[in-house]
Amino acid sequence: MISDDESASLVLNGEDHIRMQFLAPGLALRECWQRADKLDDYINERFSYAFDDKYGYLTTYPTNMGTGMKASVVIHMPTLSTSRKFNELLGEMSRFGTTVRGVYGQGSENYGALYEIYNQKTLGQSEQEIIDLVEKVALQLTGQENQVRKKALENHRLIREDEIYKSYGVLKYARRLTMKDAMTFLSQIMQALPTVLSRARSPAMCTG
Repeated sequence: MISDDESASLVLNGEDHIRMQFLAPGLALRECWQRADKLDDYINERFSYAFDDKYGYLTTYPTNMGTGMKASVVIHMPTLSTSRKFNELLGEMSRFGTTVRGVYGQGSENYGALYEIYNQKTLGQSEQEIIDLVEKVALQLTGQENQVRKKALENHRLIREDEIYKSYGVLKYARRLTMKDAMTFLSQIMQALPTVLSRARSPAMCTG
């Protein structure tokens, strides 16, 4: 089931017996969580969940034990992702307890340089702790991306501007574009707009 504006969805009898997902623009994890919590309470008043004080919701997929909540943020990292130390940076993020991957999934080409950040564990952490963790990592990566992007623009301004204007020309005048080309050219243009990074879609999931 999905809402008219597609910002809320409910899946029954999938990997989890009940999975709720909420989407919002910007770094709005707390807003998403409040909406998920409200719907969770509404359903729980009418149907009893199998719940354990130690392990959380028992009807969920085993890796989603505990709160069952996955909080994720999508950010744009076109410059940082081309760095030789990018994989090392992702390893550091995993030590924080988060996973960073391309939005199209593992093994898929990540055209458009969009990356999803989400928590690895749901057991032993509260919803607030999960939100704080994912938000902290998202802001840290966004800050590093802006620094690297600014430096690249200062050192290679003509090359960067040329890439942006070429992409703009193709997007404005082309009559047919593949999804891959469209995302690639849009990514080039967005490199000139650092503030767009804070407006990425931020899905927050609560599973019961």
